Amino acid sequence: MATRVLPISHWNEGLSSSEKEGPPGSFAFGRSLDIHSEPTSTKILPKTAKISTTVVDGLLKWFVKAGDGFIYGYDDAGAIYENNAGTVTKKRTVSNSSGNGLTYFEEDDYLYYALDKVIGRYGPLASSPTFDDDFFSGDIYDKDQTNSASGQTYTLTTSINEGATHKQQFTPKKDPQKSVEVNVDTVGTGNWTLTVHDERDNSIATLTIANGSVSTGDQKFTFASVWRTIIGQTYHFHLTSTVADGIVVTGTASDLEDADFTTFFQILVNNTNFHPMIGFKIFTIFGNEDYIGKWDGFTDPIDSNAIALPRGFKCRSLAKVGEYVVAGCWRDSSITDNESGLLVFWDGVDAGPNYSIEIPDGPVQAMVANQGRLFFIAGAQANLMVEADGIQKIRELPKITNQTNAEIGPGAMSSWQTLIAFGAAFSTDSTSIEQGVYTFGQKDKNYGEALNYAFPISTGTRTGTSLKIGAVLGQGDTLHIGWKDGADEGWDTVTSSSNPFATAVWESLIFDDETPFKEKMARYVIIHHTGLASNETVQAGYDIDRSGSFTTGTANSTSGSISTRLDINKRFREIQLSVNLAASSTTATITSIVFEFEGLEDEERE
Repeated sequence: MATRVLPISHWNEGLSSSEKEGPPGSFAFGRSLDIHSEPTSTKILPKTAKISTTVVDGLLKWFVKAGDGFIYGYDDAGAIYENNAGTVTKKRTVSNSSGNGLTYFEEDDYLYYALDKVIGRYGPLASSPTFDDDFFSGDIYDKDQTNSASGQTYTLTTSINEGATHKQQFTPKKDPQKSVEVNVDTVGTGNWTLTVHDERDNSIATLTIANGSVSTGDQKFTFASVWRTIIGQTYHFHLTSTVADGIVVTGTASDLEDADFTTFFQILVNNTNFHPMIGFKIFTIFGNEDYIGKWDGFTDPIDSNAIALPRGFKCRSLAKVGEYVVAGCWRDSSITDNESGLLVFWDGVDAGPNYSIEIPDGPVQAMVANQGRLFFIAGAQANLMVEADGIQKIRELPKITNQTNAEIGPGAMSSWQTLIAFGAAFSTDSTSIEQGVYTFGQKDKNYGEALNYAFPISTGTRTGTSLKIGAVLGQGDTLHIGWKDGADEGWDTVTSSSNPFATAVWESLIFDDETPFKEKMARYVIIHHTGLASNETVQAGYDIDRSGSFTTGTANSTSGSISTRLDINKRFREIQLSVNLAASSTTATITSIVFEFEGLEDEERE
């Protein structure tokens, strides 16, 4: 009977969405394979290496390169790290922080970091930098409404009176509100209470200060909990005393409506997940729950509510593409809670979003712009998608199912050497997906874009629900990866000069010769490769009719050998081929694979 040959000589199309079909050069699964250097061959990629020793003790959620040339990291426990030429040091651990967001602002040479409720900064980096964990809360940048009045007074009553002269109206421009300051003329003998009402006289917030803690001059009433405002709605406050002898300064006699007062706002809406930050034009842009805020380096107050997001959506990630900063939004605190996402585009100037695009696949988890297009991860199955004159789904995360989910951290998506790099997963309930850093892109315009599972972390762990990838950043020749593996945390890097991974795997698409119903005879597979050097091995394998495991031959380590053969001589309806590579300081290069089989055309179909 005539034999036939299935040749494989391209790898540049990467992981296929189908188990059987795909463009030439695509395959079912691969790990740590270089598919872009030369489309007609493949070899093992440079390996990841932990550079942080035991310094990093939390899950890094963000990386940023600053003006001093260092890479900074921010972890989920509030620790800020500095990477100076590969040496990692912990600079500070910030209280009340979940590592919410991090950016570098070139305009003033400061590193800005978001906490749960406020924003801190570190700098100037070029000259004796110092930390201020709550830079904007000093009664200047957090000041909202104010009325400067003097010359007259108002005497407090013992109970709330909704009469026009017994309340001070104000219309907040910021959300949330944290305190009200009034000018005390006479303390008196009673305890003081400030009560905030809305337009319908509903009580919104209240605080009582004991008489002994009240003093003349500016007296601040800071509420135990901030209160959320509807920006543009008018509120009012009352001042009462247990003894009607307290007096405040006003501009109109016996009229609280002309009180000398100031209101203050909390910089951020409390969120223990994310307040993403990014430099854009002359601003630092930051996600503030259901708002986007901005800071130009000098204007007070800080514009923490520059635009409101569409109702129900919260900012999870930020990216910039063209003339816009883009907010990737979700509705809830879990990627599985609501099947709805939104991309909000803003030019940084208009009073509201310029436009938005609904993402029916689910919450937008992470984003990055590359070559004029916006790439993002959306939905509970971590779908890789792109926005460029419309939304297109590229593919789902390999090995994910509809019954499992995977979350990608908003700081775990970056551009690197023309490719997209993203870390999977920030969290997952799947024990099957292979975790680490995936890349997507092409060698150049003459070749197709491909997804590749490129870089497992340095511990070698690739699966499991206790493995987490928090941050990814590509800078020059180096890719940075922040991870947590059980009780261990670390900062990995990989460069083109690194030694190769110890192992790599390639698994072909399932082959059935378009006759999955008919038996055929597999004869052998030959792998052609460069001459093997010391510690380089090549091993062939196959899986017949989806048995669930590969049968492998003896690993070839013969010095100078240029081919590895595995005889099969078994019948199959479907067959899948595999190659296992091993290396130390150098790697063999696979140039082609040849599978020989007989179609058994003269046999009847079973």
